Amino acid sequence: MQRHIWDIACFLLGIFFFISSCKESSSLINIKSDVDVQLILNKDQKLELAGNEAHKISIESYPIVIEAISVENPSNKIDTLISSQPLETIFLNFGRIEEGISIGIQSQSWGKRKGKKWTPGNTPEPQMKEVPSGQFKAQSEEISQFLMGKTEVTYAQYCAFLNVNGNQNDKQEGIRWIDLDGIENKIDLGRIPRFESKSFLIDEWEYCRIFESQGYFFVEEGYENHPVAFVSFYGAKAYCEWLGGKLPNEKEWEYAAAEASFSAPFIFSGSNDFKKVANVATGAELNYPGPKEVGSLSPNALGLFDMSGNLWEWCARSELNSLKDNLVICKGGSWFNPPTYSEISKGTSVSPSIRSSRIGFRVIKSKP
Repeated sequence: MQRHIWDIACFLLGIFFFISSCKESSSLINIKSDVDVQLILNKDQKLELAGNEAHKISIESYPIVIEAISVENPSNKIDTLISSQPLETIFLNFGRIEEGISIGIQSQSWGKRKGKKWTPGNTPEPQMKEVPSGQFKAQSEEISQFLMGKTEVTYAQYCAFLNVNGNQNDKQEGIRWIDLDGIENKIDLGRIPRFESKSFLIDEWEYCRIFESQGYFFVEEGYENHPVAFVSFYGAKAYCEWLGGKLPNEKEWEYAAAEASFSAPFIFSGSNDFKKVANVATGAELNYPGPKEVGSLSPNALGLFDMSGNLWEWCARSELNSLKDNLVICKGGSWFNPPTYSEISKGTSVSPSIRSSRIGFRVIKSKP
């Protein structure tokens, strides 16, 4: 037993010295052991596995960002997942390997993930716009005036909330308010980060722009004013309540999107031309733009931005949307959907525990 442990230690030590001697140059590392191995690969290094035993490999690229990974494997399907920091760490889990496998890595200098710690002291709360009272649609029901956030809640604003309250587990679902590990493919939502003899490009993916370091939360540089995503219904509700507000219900959301009119004056919120007001997927084969900074397009007559497009928005439960199977209504469409999904009258129902790159929210408050 001691001899076996000594052999493994020598094997890993040999790999370490080999890697250390290959910095700044291309290299090939061969593994023919059935033990779990953790490697730190430098720029342009390659990893090759052979043998017929199971392998679990952790490739740590820090301080290098993975630009692309290509896998060559003659006969075996590879199960590959991305870690919580997709630009820094990639975990590759292999089953039995019969003919060997090689992994090529393209990378560039990265360093630590750059970001700013946002707190209530340096983060403005959402700006609010008045939505006047009135009647809406055939119900002829009077809607009391309220205030609504002029934009979707941003990453910076939600980060400030997290730095006060932490990323708590919801009591009902047992999941964190925001999925810091969240990552979705921009073209195929059913696809998970996986390599099957293909190149992986990080630009094809949308991921959470908030990260945690030493007990504090930060927003990745350049995404402070992008709408926060990967937040569950419960995480959105908790934020709104923290500000002394709430989520709009479906009726309130549609009324505000329709510019406080009895019936919507436009197909989309603010215009019949979606290009003026809605960040959505376009073209015959659909071009997926990803989320844009809030307020990038034109507002509606009430001064509300992105009521159509950018991200779907969570709505509060009410008699109008308390659906079966514990589902919640989202309104407004998203960057992933074609324009028709962003029409004022359209909506979708999803599980409140969903945390997605396509779903955000905005807050409403009672007018003083």
